[in-house]
Amino acid sequence: MGTTGPTVPGGAKLAAGDTDACQGYIWAVKKVLVAIAITTLAFGQWSSTSPTQTTVPRFAYVPNRSTNNVSAFTINAASGALSAIPGSPFSAASGPVSAAVDPKGHFLYVADLGSFQVSAYRINQTTGSLLEVPGSPFAAGENPHSVAISPSGQFLYVLDTFTSPQNGQIEVFSINPSTGVITLISGSPFPAGILPVSIGFTQNGRLAYVADLGSNQALGYSVNTNTGALTALAGSPYPAGTFPESVAIENLSRSVYVANQSNDISGYHIKATGDLKAIPGSPFPSGGTIPLSIAVDAQHFFAYVANDVSANLTGFKIDQHNGVLHPIAGSFATGSAPVSVVVDPSNTFVYVVNSGSGNISSYTINPTTGMLTEILGSPFPVDGIEPSSIAITRGPAN
Repeated sequence: MGTTGPTVPGGAKLAAGDTDACQGYIWAVKKVLVAIAITTLAFGQWSSTSPTQTTVPRFAYVPNRSTNNVSAFTINAASGALSAIPGSPFSAASGPVSAAVDPKGHFLYVADLGSFQVSAYRINQTTGSLLEVPGSPFAAGENPHSVAISPSGQFLYVLDTFTSPQNGQIEVFSINPSTGVITLISGSPFPAGILPVSIGFTQNGRLAYVADLGSNQALGYSVNTNTGALTALAGSPYPAGTFPESVAIENLSRSVYVANQSNDISGYHIKATGDLKAIPGSPFPSGGTIPLSIAVDAQHFFAYVANDVSANLTGFKIDQHNGVLHPIAGSFATGSAPVSVVVDPSNTFVYVVNSGSGNISSYTINPTTGMLTEILGSPFPVDGIEPSSIAITRGPAN
């Protein structure tokens, strides 16, 4: 066994290549989650995807792995504070670990790791309450660990891990825009390394990048926006750090960032072909221990990383010209075992899901410096055990 594998709770190490042990790691608590930041590539040119000033966060949804439910919150658009929605938490299938909402905020999809399914819900546009879609939960592949939705809202992507024989795959489903029902597309599933755990898209949906924890690489795909089908890019895969966990994309600098358990962040420039080239200075120190999730503030060019073992959040200023990451001074305390970080749709607030302490740390972003100030009332309790991810809907300001 000899070679060191991923960190598991308590700081123990697994042997690399030990399928049973690594599978236990996947089952055991956390932690490989989707943190998706979105870019725009239009007519051959990159353009800003910063939301207008009228865009505000509305509702937040957090799957709780050990209690098989989803906590739901209303977000105060002025303060960022969270309030539990009546009826929350809502039932899910076994082992919900990852959540994604469609761009219009009509549907929520949750990866159920324990039952190899996807739970689907219609979101009440007034209250934020959840009602399961007819036919939910839907069958998925083995160990569905992460879900993501294409920027168009037409397709759902499900990352499966440890299929037999040992490899990874991405299932692609079409989404019925009226009912939310999902249907597997022709040609799905698509090969995806060994242990794909996080996926991010360019805003027009033509490119996708995946963190493959099993091979220490990033994967790149072109996406057929009409069918949702994936085709590996000519230069894929690309070297990453040890045990890459999470992908985020920044539009103006055409940059892809991958958070690695080796306490660093691999940075790449997206070439005209879609292939990736390492950014000068990459990998960048994460500033914490065992980073598991990364998210980007697309309006102010900041990146934030959730570090599991050191229980903190670290921030970076993104160079708009070359994508180089410059650390923001200090770090920001979180709860125990932070596993997922997101920036809200208005690029005003940051939310961190703390799996160990069962709550959500919430912060306001200083748009000039990137410094974070904890929101009054934070951390907000989650009515469930082992919260694993967070998805946020957007809406117009009143």
